[in-house]
Amino acid sequence: MRGRIGATPPPPKAATPKSATHNAEQGLAAFQLGVSLYRKAEYGKAAGLFHTAFGLDPKPVYLFNAARSEHKGGFLDDALRDYDRCTKVAGADAKVVAKAAELARGIRAERKKKAAAEQALRDQKAAALKKAAEAHAWRTPTGWAGVGVGALLIGVGSWMILSASSERDDLNKKLDNKDKDGLYVDIDYETYDSQMNDLDQRSAIGVTAAVGGLAVAGVGAWLAFSTPDAPAVALTPAWNGRGLRLSLRF
Repeated sequence: MRGRIGATPPPPKAATPKSATHNAEQGLAAFQLGVSLYRKAEYGKAAGLFHTAFGLDPKPVYLFNAARSEHKGGFLDDALRDYDRCTKVAGADAKVVAKAAELARGIRAERKKKAAAEQALRDQKAAALKKAAEAHAWRTPTGWAGVGVGALLIGVGSWMILSASSERDDLNKKLDNKDKDGLYVDIDYETYDSQMNDLDQRSAIGVTAAVGGLAVAGVGAWLAFSTPDAPAVALTPAWNGRGLRLSLRF
């Protein structure tokens, strides 16, 4: 909605007795042309002509029509100014004064209502942002906890893999140690085979732990550093209000 047409129009100049009739005629002509433009919805131009008429012949009705044109054209700052001026012009008809005051109150009330609605919208947006931030507050601590658990699993898994590999080498060395008759000195083959199976199982568990830890740490890091706008898996109400549904938000 527009505020002003232009600069504040100057007050009407005092007319000499000789020019009073001439000014009144010119003022009436400007007013009539303004009415014609008003009917064509050319409110800005109409207001200018009504101001011209008022400047030539300061009749309150001319100023009131200027205010009405500004009001209809959406030039509310100008309309308020001229409605207020109408209530103070000498010789103004009581009905014109009352109508100008009523319309000015209407503009101010509408502006107040609009400002309240805009403030309510800003408050609503702020509340929504705060709610979103609170709803995602769990992500950072949970994410760092996931990183810690993942790092622990990677460490344990790596230790299991490395220790099994080292012990496997030791077993192979024991198996290579034979006496002159070709018999095993440090370990028999059945024990060797049993321990190798145990070490293979330890290695498999270690690999599983390390891979799982890497996945947990990755998800944890994503949660820790992601924003509320990042993709997330969430439970949301079903469209019909019955039950919940699992949704992936991107």
